This record gives sequence, structure tokens and C-alpha cells, in this order.
Amino acid sequence: MGDGSNPPPLQELIVEIDRNVMLGTRGLPACGLGKIKSANTSQALKACRPALVGEGKTNVEVPYHAPLLPWSKLLAFNGGVKDGKSTLYIHSYLVAPVSASLVMTVAVLKIHNGRYGVKLDISIPPIAKGSGFVRKFQLNLFRRFAYRHKKQSFVKARCFDGKLQAKAAWIFLEAPPLAGTLKRPCTVKG
Repeated sequence: MGDGSNPPPLQELIVEIDRNVMLGTRGLPACGLGKIKSANTSQALKACRPALVGEGKTNVEVPYHAPLLPWSKLLAFNGGVKDGKSTLYIHSYLVAPVSASLVMTVAVLKIHNGRYGVKLDISIPPIAKGSGFVRKFQLNLFRRFAYRHKKQSFVKARCFDGKLQAKAAWIFLEAPPLAGTLKRPCTVKG
């Protein structure tokens, strides 16, 4: 924080993505939460590699230990579709001094909100019994696979007007939310 104090724990991240970006899981293997909930990184990959849709890294801080934990690898897995709602799981294994698995659940919803067509509602469990917080977070979503003998991609985007856009809201424990918008240029083909 600007005054030198630690930020409040992040509880939820809500991201609305441009309607010209689609996430496609049809034909992609799914991974159940039980397979990765208590797993370290290599165990999670071994159990659910076919459902892998992204990778990245995170950095968390736990004030009562050596403050900054080293970068931890993030793995994003397709959790499948239930009752018309897609789920992703973002897994990280935090290393010493706090060794623990951290799994964030992402509800993927289709929406009709002007420019936005996909909503990601990311639930972030407490870190170190609520005293830890995410310092940095980077995740790249990708995945190419075949379904019914056709090439598929987990992330698809069309560029109609030269830009893609997303907006996000960060929901904290006992602090006001933050919000922001991201615009990226894209190239229209043809």
C-alpha cells in the first residue's frame, strides 16, 4: 500500500472479456478439483496434464514469515462443464516457509454486457489463514487440441474494430474494490 502497510487479502477477481474473445472447451479433457486440491505442481501436472489450458506464475507475501515467497508456478486446468457453466482451476503450490497447495476456482459465464461477452469469476481462497496476499499474478491461457478430427483452440479471438478490451474488479477482504479497463490493439484480417 502507499503508506507501507500490507494490502488486504484478495478474495475475488471478476474479469469481463471482449465479446470477440471466446473460450472453447468442447472436446477438451476435464480435471476434477479433487485431483489437484492437495497436490504439488508435478503431482497436479501428472494427474491432469490433458486438461492443461494455461501456465504462469505468482508471487505471494506472508508477513509473519520471510515476507516474500519465491515465484510459484501457476497451472490452469479445464474443470469441465456442469449445468451449462464452465469451470477452470488455477493451481499453484506455494513453497517454504509456507508449503501449501492453492487452487482458485474460475466460473466462466457467457454474458451480454455491451462490449463484453465472457465473464470470469475467480474465487481466491485464503492464503496462510488469511494473513497472506497475492503480490503478483501472471497467467497465459493457451491450448490447441483436436476434436472430431478438427483443430481447436481454447482461446479464439476476432478483431472487428482494431481493439480487444477487458475490464476487471478486484474484491478485497475489508477494503473497497478496485476496477480497471484494459484495451489492446489487434489487426483486422482481410
